[in-house]
Amino acid sequence: MRLLTVLGSDEKSLAISKQTEPLGYEIIHYCHVLKAMDNIDEIHPHAIIVSAQDFPRHWKILVRFVRTVMTKESCPIILLKGDNFPEEEKSKASFLGVNLQLNETLNDQDEIDQMLNLLSRHRQSEERRMYNRLTVEPWHRFGFMFVRPSDKLIIHGDLVTISMGGLSFKPADASLMNDIDAGIELEECSLRIGGDIYSISCHILRISSIVSLQFSSIPEQGKEVLSKYLQDFSS
Repeated sequence: MRLLTVLGSDEKSLAISKQTEPLGYEIIHYCHVLKAMDNIDEIHPHAIIVSAQDFPRHWKILVRFVRTVMTKESCPIILLKGDNFPEEEKSKASFLGVNLQLNETLNDQDEIDQMLNLLSRHRQSEERRMYNRLTVEPWHRFGFMFVRPSDKLIIHGDLVTISMGGLSFKPADASLMNDIDAGIELEECSLRIGGDIYSISCHILRISSIVSLQFSSIPEQGKEVLSKYLQDFSS
């Protein structure tokens, strides 16, 4: 589990590291927002702490960018703010998708507890989700394809993982993903489970060499069959 800290000094990141050490997060620290954004796909953080005091303009750019590919549930963002942080900015932070706003100094035990509780709950949730995720092998008889919205071209590939919440797959031709953006909804998808094929829709969470998708809709029968398959293959 990786915690990305985007803070103006190593000392601040070290302090965060000491406070969160019992939770077992790997701390990855960047002193520059744009460099952190450039490496988000590679880092794939499970949570982010960013300082609005150190980056009064760029913190909003970072939050907007992250929220195009990761939800509040999949990647909590904690914003550290100074004493004079305007109410308008607090409202913007909530609107943009910040999970928690804390004082920059983190010298209030109640606020430290809020941060640790959020990160602890998220870690437990991620571990449960990861435990129920199946790494797909050829004999599992799963398949996936979708229709590209721009020109109705069918894109297929190999499934990498699948869970009740979504799947990841490697496109047969990665170049066909070039005009598709993370965050969009794919309305025309087909999921094969054993000998059955279900029409589903998916939300793209992340695009890199592996494409991550979250199920938006899947027939009830498909859910039941998928749940049984995951239980059978996990046992």
